[in-house]
Amino acid sequence: MLFLLPLDVKEASDAEKLYIRYSKKMYVIAYNILGNRHDSEDAVMEAFKRIIKNVNKFRTVSTEDADALAAVYVKNASIDIYNANKKRLKYINEYDCEPQLLDDRTDSLDLSGALGQLPYGYASLIILKYHYGYSSKQAAEALGISELAARKRLERAKKLLKEVLEKEGVKL
Repeated sequence: MLFLLPLDVKEASDAEKLYIRYSKKMYVIAYNILGNRHDSEDAVMEAFKRIIKNVNKFRTVSTEDADALAAVYVKNASIDIYNANKKRLKYINEYDCEPQLLDDRTDSLDLSGALGQLPYGYASLIILKYHYGYSSKQAAEALGISELAARKRLERAKKLLKEVLEKEGVKL
């Protein structure tokens, strides 16, 4: 990840040290706020993007202050993701977009129940992509994430949906 950023050698080294030192602690903070592994990982990465932009601040503060600063960055990133998820859920509930993903051939299969067992971000991607016909780019824009993140989440969502359906006894 760091090789993609325009950092000099010293900044890259500092950023890597910060990642090694704080990533696990930051993940725990994010998970306590979001309650979801994938969103928590996204929050940590978003926080590190912000930290890298301000890596010089970490050189000038004490260790205790650096710990607190890292916690603030991840807490704010987690809250941003939480609020974005909450807004999307409110929008879907407000417009009663209960998806009917089934065609006549599969009316015995209740996909909406299976989708309800998925994390919100995954279910919303599946709905946007397969029910409403959004492209990966359009779905990413609607959810406020990158196209690459949308594709990866969709991959994870399909895998998790398959597991949920198999638990319910559906043969795929």
